[in-house]
Amino acid sequence: MNALYRGELRAFMNYFQPSVKLVERVLRKSRAATLRQAKTPFERLIELGSLSPERIVVMREERARLDPFVLGAAIASKVTAILAIPHSTPRARTASNRPAGTGLYPSVLPRW
Repeated sequence: MNALYRGELRAFMNYFQPSVKLVERVLRKSRAATLRQAKTPFERLIELGSLSPERIVVMREERARLDPFVLGAAIASKVTAILAIPHSTPRARTASNRPAGTGLYPSVLPRW
């Protein structure tokens, strides 16, 4: 799962998945919200101006190399593999599988 988040999903979300941001919420008769135009996190970083020009060039080259359809297929195959992992259901604790000394009556009583 970590490989999915560090690899294809990170690149897909940062370069190709736009999101909207709330600018202002005004409550009137019905709820009204003002939203900014949908942009990708990469576009927001460039707009912010906190990146060096060299870093922007490197990130633009990375985005140019990526294909969103290939990333989507890779994400889908990794998610399918994750979902194919058998789930283990938690076992109910019984007297036979409970660690010693954790029950109501400890298995070893202190000698006084």
